[in-house]
Amino acid sequence: MTQAAVELLSRTGWQVRGASWQPESETWLGHSDSRIEWTGSLQGSWLALSGCIQVLDASAELKLCFLTSTGLVQMPVPTSLKGSINEVFCIPAGASQAWLQPLAQSGRFAVVSLQWRRLSRWQYQWRLWRRIALFCWRTPTMQRQQAGIDWRLLCTAPAECYRRIGQLRACAPEMSYQEWQQRFETLTARQVKALQSRLPLLLAKQGLTILILAHDSATAKEWQQSVRSIEQSLGLAKDHFDAITCALIDADGTEALSSQLPLQQWAFAELQVQLKGGVAEHPVLLLPAGTMLAPFALCWWLESYQSSGAHWLYSDHDSLNEDGQRVAPRFKPDWSLELARSSHYTGDTLLVQAGALLQSGWLKSGSLASVQQLVLQLAELTDVKVEHVPAILW
Repeated sequence: MTQAAVELLSRTGWQVRGASWQPESETWLGHSDSRIEWTGSLQGSWLALSGCIQVLDASAELKLCFLTSTGLVQMPVPTSLKGSINEVFCIPAGASQAWLQPLAQSGRFAVVSLQWRRLSRWQYQWRLWRRIALFCWRTPTMQRQQAGIDWRLLCTAPAECYRRIGQLRACAPEMSYQEWQQRFETLTARQVKALQSRLPLLLAKQGLTILILAHDSATAKEWQQSVRSIEQSLGLAKDHFDAITCALIDADGTEALSSQLPLQQWAFAELQVQLKGGVAEHPVLLLPAGTMLAPFALCWWLESYQSSGAHWLYSDHDSLNEDGQRVAPRFKPDWSLELARSSHYTGDTLLVQAGALLQSGWLKSGSLASVQQLVLQLAELTDVKVEHVPAILW
């Protein structure tokens, strides 16, 4: 960008503030307070923002900011990998100033081109529905569902659809975990009913053994949390309980546990004998004490086990903070032996086929061994299929 280009930027209604021009690299050197201000009129309801802003040595978190009578309004601006911008925004009521904030930290950026165009209501509708129509035509159904875009949302909130499609661009700002939960984990009444009717069929077909494993610092409260989460995942329907064997492994101080689910107490040394009497294809869920299952997690586990034909499965998970809020999601990759050898990325909650669990030799140690050791022993077995369940189940 030459000095002539800098002057052209001013003539188009923009002015860079809080950043210094670097002639040798033809870039701007700025920080988090640097801004590209719009000096023109803010009349109208909608605007089309297009151009190219390249962030060179900092994270690309471009924001469009409006100063209104009620405060500051910030809108994320998705860009491509090359910094291209082509978005439509609604101008907030009472906006007196507008600017682009290109940097979240100190760094350099280049303004290749930038255009601001006010739109009429019909121009806005045209651009909105054109993007939605092209996206739906070009994108497979599965990818549309993963983006949280369905026909119901299209009919009731097309502007939200437009925003979600924009978030699929390479440099769109990340959504918060709370927003992710609302978008991808909120079930309709019809979906809840389908899951509730599906679980008894899965349990009747193959049953389930749940082993709640002790650890050095396990407390009675942690044992109770795990048992309660199992009951909630079952929906507290007593008709399901006969198909489930739930055992506390090497448990101490659990006499006061309250549960509607029949609980058994096993020593780890007894597991090999207990499992040998069953069917080799019987699923066994390993659940460390204190781990809490997500609602309908058992249906997810069993459905994936049946449909994939895998010998053992692992899933994504998150954590609970001190306030009981879900934080720190861990979205895991598909199975990688190299990654499993260098890190325990699969986690400690697994669904394992009883035959594979016996064949691994993990139960022969005589004492409760780490689940990471089990993962590595399962990886050594031949003709064993591993499946990653892409859902937060615990």
